[in-house]
Amino acid sequence: MELIIKADRISQLPDALILLILCLLPMKVAIATSLLSKQWKYLWKLMPKLKFDYLDHKRQLGTFSNNAVMTLLSHMAPDTGILLGIALGLHVHELILEVRSREVFKFPSCLFSVNKLVTLKLMYKVHIDVPSSVCFKTLRNMHLHYVDYKDNNSVINLLAGCPNLKTLTVHRYSHSSVKTFTISVPSLERLSIYNSNGGQLDWGYVINAPSLKLLKIKGVCGLGFCLIENVTELVEASIIDLHAYKEAWWNLLNLMLDSSPKLKTLKLINRWHCEKDYVHRGEWKQPVNVPKCFWFHLETFIWKGYKWQREDEKQVAKYVLKNAVNLKRVTFSSKRIKHKERVEVVKDLKGVVRASNLCQLIFK
Repeated sequence: MELIIKADRISQLPDALILLILCLLPMKVAIATSLLSKQWKYLWKLMPKLKFDYLDHKRQLGTFSNNAVMTLLSHMAPDTGILLGIALGLHVHELILEVRSREVFKFPSCLFSVNKLVTLKLMYKVHIDVPSSVCFKTLRNMHLHYVDYKDNNSVINLLAGCPNLKTLTVHRYSHSSVKTFTISVPSLERLSIYNSNGGQLDWGYVINAPSLKLLKIKGVCGLGFCLIENVTELVEASIIDLHAYKEAWWNLLNLMLDSSPKLKTLKLINRWHCEKDYVHRGEWKQPVNVPKCFWFHLETFIWKGYKWQREDEKQVAKYVLKNAVNLKRVTFSSKRIKHKERVEVVKDLKGVVRASNLCQLIFK
């Protein structure tokens, strides 16, 4: 009888390479490797990225809220201080918590002071009750995907504890318990907001981000208000699902242009096709003063889903073309237009372009 023993080649790899392999595995599989040998027992604890799925851990570990926290607390690297390591571990750079269940998971208060965490993603059934003593000094990226908050102060405290935050992505339901979502982050450079439809008049945003360079808002028809102030560094703005039956949303466009003197790219995306949606629309009012970005910086203007037959949208388009003197590329797109009508519309728009002959106007 011949006994064949195959060599364990993976164990012979450097720990750094093994950790990269573990990061590609589901979390429960990565933890299970601790049973392979003494060498593997603590390797998973050095992983720089953690992703916990509520259903997986509930099935295998019992009560998720207890076991997940205990797992996180044991996740510490040997080259960090013991006490700081217990508070999630200085070695962890990215934490993804995704909860898909009827039950709501309360985010542990002990994790609101985590050092060296660069990216935090909280998704779905996660409840946040944020104390005033939040300290995410190294956090650069945050994704809040349909998260539930105790109150308005929880949002304010959470963001106030992120002094170096650069990117923020927010997804919200219209029935969120937080009516006024305040985003006041001096360091923030990129902000993306996605809203479900059907919001109330008292539901919206207050944005104060003096370093903001890119702003993206999708689903504005589900909002009651959006106050944008102190965004003087804004370079690119994108409003998706523009639903202009509310006068307030044309005012939002005016406010954003007036508050963004360095804006280079303006993109409007309208996905609404049913004319009955515009029965009670408001009218666009031309600003008293031409925005500064029109004089010095705006170079690209894109309008997808442009309703060329609507007088209010036609006025907005002509106002931009007439007053933005540095435009280099203008693109309109509209699926519902015949060739003959397209020629007339393009001729009409080109007739008001104030920029030099170098401005390229495209109508798709």
